[in-house]
Amino acid sequence: MTGKVAPKWNVMGGLMYLDGKREKLAKGSEHLEGRYATGTPKWNAVLATEYEADQNNSAIFRMNYVGKSHVNDNGVMAPDYMTFDLGYKHKTKINSTPVTLTAMCYNVLGKDYWISRGTSVALGAPRTMMLSAQFDI
Repeated sequence: MTGKVAPKWNVMGGLMYLDGKREKLAKGSEHLEGRYATGTPKWNAVLATEYEADQNNSAIFRMNYVGKSHVNDNGVMAPDYMTFDLGYKHKTKINSTPVTLTAMCYNVLGKDYWISRGTSVALGAPRTMMLSAQFDI
């Protein structure tokens, strides 16, 4: 979903439900039928708000939720987690070339969390700063 809720405010979001169960497996692995696919959470969600101060400046706040997921076929689960991101975008020109400068901070609270990667887990990304420039040629 996306929409303008006030003259300078946009809201964006999404919700996903995934019922990732195994079916019709190769001979010899029938014991896995009906079990959840590893590394796939049932629920994922994102909600973001963007404030457009003017036509050249905007700020964004985003919440990302990932539900708990199966790590292996023995019932080991990676817990759910939520992270928050902040960003700022500025549009300008450099020698008549339109440029958009963006600064983002992902996982702004520095939350420690585990992500499921198939049959293993990994530590999620720490607080991360990103700066970028987009040149519209």
